[in-house]
Amino acid sequence: MFVISPFIPKSDFLLYIFIFLNTITLAKFYLKSKMKEEIYITSLDNERKLRYELEFLKRKLFDSLEKTEELSIIRERDRISRELHDSLGHKITGILFQLQACLKLIDKDKERSIELLESSIKELSDTLKLIRETVHKLKPKNVYDIEFIKKLLTISSIAKQILNIVGI
Repeated sequence: MFVISPFIPKSDFLLYIFIFLNTITLAKFYLKSKMKEEIYITSLDNERKLRYELEFLKRKLFDSLEKTEELSIIRERDRISRELHDSLGHKITGILFQLQACLKLIDKDKERSIELLESSIKELSDTLKLIRETVHKLKPKNVYDIEFIKKLLTISSIAKQILNIVGI
């Protein structure tokens, strides 16, 4: 007589083997699904992390663009003040000295005083031309020139590359 176990009758042995194998198969499927779930959760966490990094980089990019704009404005103001000081300030100061000398000479040397007055008028006229030229130079150029478009395309290309790396 063939005895498998004192507790399991011979007639139920195949049923127990079948149940045991099904339990192992179900455990295997459960473990696989659990592993897939962990992989899915990990990939979601990685995607979330990458999105946060992308948002951080985007904010950093916009902050640096704002700072660049502020620096450009400051540099332009410095350039304008230097140009005004160097060109107009010196010329107007010279004209003022000539007019003061003209006033002092008016009673002593009328001809020299008239020469200084005429010279001051000419200098003042030249200075007004310089003011017009300076103001004309200060007018903003068309912001949509070819350089602006090239920079915009470069920024767009970089943004696309970042989005491709992140997978968006």
